[in-house]
Amino acid sequence: MVNGPGAAGFMDIPIRVLRYFTAAARLGSITAAAEYLNISQPSVSAAITRIEEDLNVQVFIRRPSQGVRLTPAGQRVFDEARQLLGQVDAFHDTVASLSSDLSGEISVACFVNLAPMFMAGLLDGFRRVHPAIHVAFTELNHSDLIEGVMDGTYEMAIGFDLETPQDVTVETISEHAPQFVLRPDHPLAGRDSIHMAELIDEPYVLMDLPYTNSYFLSLFDGQDLRPDIAYRARSFEMVRCLVGAGLGYGILNIFPKADRTYEGDQVIAVPIADAVRPLNLILMRHPRVRPRLIASLFAEHLRRVLL
Repeated sequence: MVNGPGAAGFMDIPIRVLRYFTAAARLGSITAAAEYLNISQPSVSAAITRIEEDLNVQVFIRRPSQGVRLTPAGQRVFDEARQLLGQVDAFHDTVASLSSDLSGEISVACFVNLAPMFMAGLLDGFRRVHPAIHVAFTELNHSDLIEGVMDGTYEMAIGFDLETPQDVTVETISEHAPQFVLRPDHPLAGRDSIHMAELIDEPYVLMDLPYTNSYFLSLFDGQDLRPDIAYRARSFEMVRCLVGAGLGYGILNIFPKADRTYEGDQVIAVPIADAVRPLNLILMRHPRVRPRLIASLFAEHLRRVLL
């Protein structure tokens, strides 16, 4: 028998078991406790047995047809259990208030070429609805997005589904088919769609970032074609600028609203006629980190804007 049970004695006893025990003690009946907790009587009895065995004390005197009565040791266990459960409930209330407080800062990363397309409008729209929540965002390449999510630097990351590891939680937001980028005076510019083989002999401007370049080259591989790579660009806008200057054609999956490049040249998008793989715009999270409420609100705003 232990000398005076205390809160430390409950270290290995589940909170659920303590709640079952205290209900029976308050109501003076295992049956009444089971009804109050909406569980079976054997579950309450098993909880009481668990406490008595773990603490090596008898907590109740069982009286047939008269319910249960606390023993002196049981009374002390009951007092300690109530104090401990009160602390647990206070902890839950504190955490709940933190998660429901619609203020604070969210850390978000975005693929470097996607961010200029929509991030400013996304942040502005979210700020108007939730002015007390600040979204701190960073532009990164694909591999750094994944690393930042997995090491906890960022709560979420927005990017494309480019060889994303299986241990990253991924939510697809929208699908984007690849399209040719051409000058409006290109001989094929007036077509509804163009086969890749029709441009294969012309100079190609490759979007040349890690993972991204592999995706675009795979589009040609799927058609048994080899592009004539004339230029390599590391941003969507540089692809558009080179195409606008008449230095070749490009392929992109997402386009800005403006059809003019930084240099003022006009470019257009024409669908690819071949069956080629699209890219999905995705939201990446750490698989074992539960998102905070304010982060979930931003994710919902993202879905509404980008769907």
